[in-house]
Amino acid sequence: DVERYIMEKGVSHTFLRPAQFMDNIGQPYFPVKRGMVRGFVDGDVKVPYIATHDIGGIAALAFDDPDGFIGEGITLIGDYISGQELCDILSRIRKGEKFTYKAVPRIVMRIFAKEFYAMRIAFEEFGRPPFSPDVSSEIEKCRRLYPALLSVERYLLAQGFDSMRL
Repeated sequence: DVERYIMEKGVSHTFLRPAQFMDNIGQPYFPVKRGMVRGFVDGDVKVPYIATHDIGGIAALAFDDPDGFIGEGITLIGDYISGQELCDILSRIRKGEKFTYKAVPRIVMRIFAKEFYAMRIAFEEFGRPPFSPDVSSEIEKCRRLYPALLSVERYLLAQGFDSMRL
């Protein structure tokens, strides 16, 4: 709605549409503790992620060259992985420590977190095969713009998940 409004008014714009933040991993609402990752979607569902640092890097490019970005809409995605794949990454970077993924029960979300429940349903529809080719093209677009773009694995390593106490 906001984008449509801005375009209808003829305002010069660049839309940066960030995916879920990698920075949420390990936070109280996306905990990683004692070999368990607890997320809000089913473990087989792929979720698009972006590091907030990378959002800032791409935004800086747009501010440095506004004419080159005017009228653009960029979906900011650095990686597209499932909860099970996140566990595989954690198991690998922590030298074989085993991680399992568990989603918050749907009924709990439906009763106590209606907004998150609606978001979960949307992610679960979008994050299962057949996958949209738009995701891969947006990741490649972001990598071309910002070669330092982090994958989830590189993000976790940069944050010390390979050695921190979990």
